[in-house]
Amino acid sequence: GNHHNNAYAQYALGVMYAEGKGVPKDMKEAFNWWSKAANQGNAAAQNNLGILYAQGSVVPKDMKEAASWWTKAANQGNAAAKENQKGMRTKKRDLFSGK
Repeated sequence: GNHHNNAYAQYALGVMYAEGKGVPKDMKEAFNWWSKAANQGNAAAQNNLGILYAQGSVVPKDMKEAASWWTKAANQGNAAAKENQKGMRTKKRDLFSGK
């Protein structure tokens, strides 16, 4: 119902801040909105939180936390999160080297 749309809206707001679309680019704001959405079960937001924890630029790097969010997202069938999990297992180090 409504609570689901709410999580999606929060996720979408996070994306706007991450990309600086219509608002100043602000990864801290993006993180805040994605956290809200992720805690309501939004898989895309959960995947993005995992990425932010793995990168360690917005929040302190925490691979355990990253893995935990990716697992939640992957359990909901989020393909990107499954890829991230795989990448983490195969090459723990430069997950985000851009290769």
